[in-house]
This record gives sequence, structure tokens and C-alpha cells, in this order.
Amino acid sequence: MNELSRLLALETTDLTGSVALFEQGKVLAVRFLDPEQRSAQSLAPAIQSILREFSWKPSDVDVVATTVGPGSFTGLRVGVAAAKMFAWSVGARIVGVDTLDAVVDAFSGKTLESGVTYASGVLVSAGVDAQRGDVAFRNYWIVPSNDSNGEKTFFLNGQFKILPYKKWLDVEQSIFTSDVDGDFPTLAYDKAGEEVREEAERRSREAVVYTGPALLRVKNYKTLFPNALVAESSLWKPTAANVAQVAWTRVLRESFDNPFSILPIYSRKAAAEERALEKAAAKETLK
Repeated sequence: MNELSRLLALETTDLTGSVALFEQGKVLAVRFLDPEQRSAQSLAPAIQSILREFSWKPSDVDVVATTVGPGSFTGLRVGVAAAKMFAWSVGARIVGVDTLDAVVDAFSGKTLESGVTYASGVLVSAGVDAQRGDVAFRNYWIVPSNDSNGEKTFFLNGQFKILPYKKWLDVEQSIFTSDVDGDFPTLAYDKAGEEVREEAERRSREAVVYTGPALLRVKNYKTLFPNALVAESSLWKPTAANVAQVAWTRVLRESFDNPFSILPIYSRKAAAEERALEKAAAKETLK
């Protein structure tokens, strides 16, 4: 038995989120934060409440897991700060979970109304809103497997990519990238090898299944992009249960983050930072 068996998971990618308790491979409970309040107001009371319900003391938590991004500035800052403070105060380990990995966990293993099956592998593009008409996304390849989950997931590009929504959802546009090489410590899934990437890229663009909270921003996607395959809306947004499941794979590998140095991974710089960089570049050009 893994000695680090009890997890507290936080999901605060958006303005509201959820918390979950997880023990030795099983989700015990999920509690959603009050949508009428920001995470900064509702997160601490929700953690206290769910711990009390299961008679866990804060010191009973072995691992704190939280989404680190990509996602909204405010939500990620709140979740990461809360996780760091909790882990430091009770001596727990900490695991930062990539938001897009959590999105894919919400999708995995589900029967698709679209008719797409996992029989020979399914190509999934998971995205979150990157503001200003853009989406931050990563592509994944899911195939049947003999492991305990019944499937195997690979990431097809390491760093998330940013594209305008119209290009992301347009099946006439390419969204494939080949930057799988590199070290991506927050990613819990396996890196796709050359054979996997080639198999995925042989698929028609119309066979890509889109999922993720980014789709909440495209109200009329069925009219604008009638050929795009879209997962059921109930699968778009990850919960703390998905965060716990993804984090557990890293716990089993003994892959943890430093509670003092873990930081949110934003989908892009703040508007003020981007303007400052543009002004600096313009000044350099004039020299």
C-alpha cells in the first residue's frame, strides 16, 4: 500500500471550482464551490466542511493536488496559493495538475453520443479559454489498453498551444504540432512516440473530438462548425475528482512538486504585460 494514500484535491481553473477527498485510488466525495461567490471566498470553507464530514484532520492529508493551468488568472492564483499554504502547514506533499490533463480525465472512458469509439484510438483536443478570442489547447490520443483503466492516454504536444477559436474548431485547419519532445513534469500522461503520432495524424481532421471549458465560450458552435465532433457538455469542465485521479498517477510514480516554487501556468500574459512588451519591442526597433 502506498503510504501517501489520502489526497485533498482542488480545482479552481475558472472563477468557481470544486474540492474532493481521495483515498488509495478512490474518490470519496466532491463538493462544488458556491457559484455566487468567488473561489477566494468559498474555497477555505469548502475544504473545512469536506474534511469535517469525513472526520479527517488537516494533518491526515498526505498530498494536496491542485490545477496549475492553463486557466484564469484569479482562479489559478487562489487554488495554487491555498494548496501551498495547506501543504506547508501540515507537512503534506503537493502535486500540480495540468488543467488539460484533468479535462481529458473527465472525457476518458465515456460513451460518446457522436458515434466515435475507442476501438482503434480516438484523437481528443482539449481546450480552455485563453481570452481575447483564443483557446489554449493540447491534443491527446486515447487507445484501448489492458491496464486497470481499460485505456491508455498519450499527449501529442507537450506545451499547450494557443489559436483563435475559429482556427481550432475549423476542420479545414491543421491543429497538429510536433513539439512532443522535452521535459513536461506536470503532465501525468505518457509522451506519444513516433508511431503513436503518425497514427494520430493519419486520422481525418473531422475525426477529432473537442472537449473542455473553452467550448462554453462558443454558444453557436453547432451552426458555425457543423462538421466538428464535440463531446457532451457534461464532460467539458473538469472537477476536483478528475484532479485527484490525475494526481494519483503522479503519486504512484513518486513525482511531486516543490511547495515553495510551484507556480500557476497562465495561458498568456496579462494584457498590461503584453502591452509593455510591445512598447519595449517598438523602442528597440526605433534604435
